[in-house]
Amino acid sequence: MKIALILVCLFLLTLVVTITPAVKEPPYTLLEANADIEIRDYQARVIASVVEPGSRSSAANLGFRVLADYIFKNPARPIPMTAPVTLEPSGSGWEVSFFMPEEELLQNLPTPQNPRVQLRSLVPARYAVIRFSGLSSEGIIAQKTAKLLGFIAQRNLKALSQPILARYNPPWILPTVRRNEILIQIGMP
Repeated sequence: MKIALILVCLFLLTLVVTITPAVKEPPYTLLEANADIEIRDYQARVIASVVEPGSRSSAANLGFRVLADYIFKNPARPIPMTAPVTLEPSGSGWEVSFFMPEEELLQNLPTPQNPRVQLRSLVPARYAVIRFSGLSSEGIIAQKTAKLLGFIAQRNLKALSQPILARYNPPWILPTVRRNEILIQIGMP
């Protein structure tokens, strides 16, 4: 009975992973890998973002819908989905962001119909990143952020941003195979 259950679980896991479409991610150069923490250099990139009030969870849901409308329902042309979707503190709310495909230039993107959607270029930057799977509850986010801040302090690096939560998978993916990250921009020598 246990073997049958394990086989069914493995089958379902394989099915879920294989039906998840591959999406592009912002390219980066890996400078250092240390267990679950990495230091990465990201190239310049373009994001679409919206600021939502409330909790991180409600902002993520509301912001995702607004940004999905921009990329999928834009009358000029649809824009392919990318990963991750990021959330970072912004005033009394949360900035929810989608990365635009690497080949998209800011000046060539369709103008958002919703004035709350902002398009902007991000300059090249270096980040300390901790990767984790599972759910991204407030407790887990706090735990992973503390570990990442400890790594930054231990290395005498300078944190230049608030922690940014990056989610790479749609909500129907099993938590055990979800990819999440916390990124903190650090100074470049």
